[in-house]
Amino acid sequence: MGLRTLQTRSGRSGQFQFFSVTAGQYRVTATRTGYFPVASGRPLTLAGDDAPFVELRAHRVGAITGTVLDENGIGIPGASVVAYPARLPLRVAATGKADDRGVFRIAGLMPGKFWVRSTAHTLEDGAGLLPTFSPQGRQARDSRAFPVRLDADTPDADLRPDVGSLFTLTIQVLCTQGPAMLTLTSETTRHLVNAPCGGTTVFRDLAPGRYELLGVSPDGSQAAYWSTDLGGNATRGIQLTELPTVWPEAPAIARRIDPYEATPFVEVPARRTALLPGTWEFRAATPPDRYAEPRLEPLAPGGYHRLRPLLSAQAGQIEGRVKNSAGCFVLLWAATDRNQQILGGPRQVIADVEGRFAFPGLPPGDYRLMASYDQSALDSDSLGEGFAVNAGQTTVVELAPLN
Repeated sequence: MGLRTLQTRSGRSGQFQFFSVTAGQYRVTATRTGYFPVASGRPLTLAGDDAPFVELRAHRVGAITGTVLDENGIGIPGASVVAYPARLPLRVAATGKADDRGVFRIAGLMPGKFWVRSTAHTLEDGAGLLPTFSPQGRQARDSRAFPVRLDADTPDADLRPDVGSLFTLTIQVLCTQGPAMLTLTSETTRHLVNAPCGGTTVFRDLAPGRYELLGVSPDGSQAAYWSTDLGGNATRGIQLTELPTVWPEAPAIARRIDPYEATPFVEVPARRTALLPGTWEFRAATPPDRYAEPRLEPLAPGGYHRLRPLLSAQAGQIEGRVKNSAGCFVLLWAATDRNQQILGGPRQVIADVEGRFAFPGLPPGDYRLMASYDQSALDSDSLGEGFAVNAGQTTVVELAPLN
C-alpha cells in the first residue's frame, strides 16, 4: 500500500493540524515560496488516538552575490545578470540586477552549481557591454561554477563585461488579428511586446548571438516564427499564419525548446493537434519494458507533421529496497549524457512503506543511486552507489539511506 496524501495550510505562526486521520504510515512535508521543501524524517506510524507533534524547520534557498565592474574596477549600476545551472544547454534559473554600486544578488536558487553571466547593457556614454561569464569569459567553458547551498549567499561572483557593439532588430508584423504578442529570446534575455498589425517594433541593445522570434495572435490561432544569428542591425517582416499541426502515431509528451529557459512537457494525443511553431522535443508514451529516444522536430507555421515514435528494444529496470527506510527519497541519474537525455534528467521516487522502489524503462548503461530522508541531500553532483542495467533485465539493489 502506498503512502496516503492529505493537505492543509499552516497558520500565521506556522502551526498546522490534520483532522480525522486514519491509522497508517505518514510523512509530513511542507513547501513555501523561497524555501527548500522540507520533510519529516522517518514516516509516522499512527494507530488509535495517536496525536504526535511534528516540527519542521524549513531552510531558505540560496543566492549568489557579486559586482559588475568596468575596466577600472568601478561598479556598473543597473546591469542585469543571470544564473544558469552549470550544465549545457544553458537554461536561465534566476536573474538579478545591479544596484547603484554595481552590486547584485541573484536569489531563489536551489542547491547546486551555477554559472553567472551579465546580459547586454548600454552605458551612459553609449558604449555597449556584451554578455560575459564570471569572472571574464565569453563562453561557458571559461566560466567559474559557483556552489549554492541552503540558507547561504555565495559571494564574489564578480563580472567584468567585454565592451562591444550592440544592435537593433526591427520587425514589421503582417496579421489580421491584432495586436500580436511578440517574444524575442536568446540565452541571456527575453523581450515581450504587443505589436500592432502593419506596424513596426524595434528591439534595441541586442548582443551578437542566436535569437528566436515568436509572434502569436490574440486568440492563439495564428503564429509566426523566425530564428537568426544576429551580427548587426537587421529588419525583418513576419506574417502570422495557421499553427503547425502534428499527428503522433502513439500518445506522446512534448515540450517546445526555448533558448532562455526550460519548458514543461505537455501531453500530445494520437490525433491531429495544433502547436506553436518552433523546435519541439517529442517523447512517446511507452510501456514499462520500453523506452523512447527523444525526437527533435522543427515545426513551421502552417506545416503538417506525422510522427513515428523512436521506440527502443527492450529496456532494463532497477528494483530495490532502502534498508529499514519507509518513505525515503531515492534519486537515480545516468552516467552518460545520452542516457541523461533519454530520461530527461535525474529521476526521483519515494520508497513505499516497506522501503521498496522501482525505476522502470531504463536504457542499458550505468546508473548512480542515492537515498535520503533529507531531500536537499540528494545531489546529482555527488557520487552515489553505481549499478549496471542491461536490456530486458532487472537489476536488484539494496541501499542504505544517507541519514
